[in-house]
Amino acid sequence: MKETAVLVSPAAYANAVTTAVEAAAAYYADGGTPLGDDEYDKLLRAIEAYELAHPGEALPASPTGKVAGGAAVGDIPHSVPMLSLDNVFSAEELAAWAAGLERRLGQPVQGWCVEPKLDGLAVAARYRAGRLVQLITRGDGLAGEDITHAADAVLGLPALLTEAVDVELRGEVLLTQEFFPLFKTVS
Repeated sequence: MKETAVLVSPAAYANAVTTAVEAAAAYYADGGTPLGDDEYDKLLRAIEAYELAHPGEALPASPTGKVAGGAAVGDIPHSVPMLSLDNVFSAEELAAWAAGLERRLGQPVQGWCVEPKLDGLAVAARYRAGRLVQLITRGDGLAGEDITHAADAVLGLPALLTEAVDVELRGEVLLTQEFFPLFKTVS
């Protein structure tokens, strides 16, 4: 299990919140950040531990419980909250997560598919009678922004399904390196 830093005072906690917020802002602004992924995750775990131990001292600016990147909260409610995945940092944490999943499923998992982590824009695609009617961002997890106007730009997202079903599909929209030359930098 990865170690978690211990924040021993309100000042250390406030400093950690400021550091995490600034690192996230830098990452989402230009991709540069003073912290590596492991350092940032360790800092977030320390902030979470402090807030659990001192719930009355949680700062409004704390990054805990917020969607990464400060995603805008939309006005389209999700049918079921769109949650983000938790991180695991060791074989023991992965085994505990898998055991919890099997407990919730009520049966052993028959097989696993492991893929590289790709980070994109989480979306929900709503189909009615097999026709795409709405594409929504994750937003804050409870409500997102309607981006249906951009649905044609998502390769592999069909406008019409082969069956006339009402369904909501969720996934990540990715921008791969091969598409970067299509965008010009604006100065």
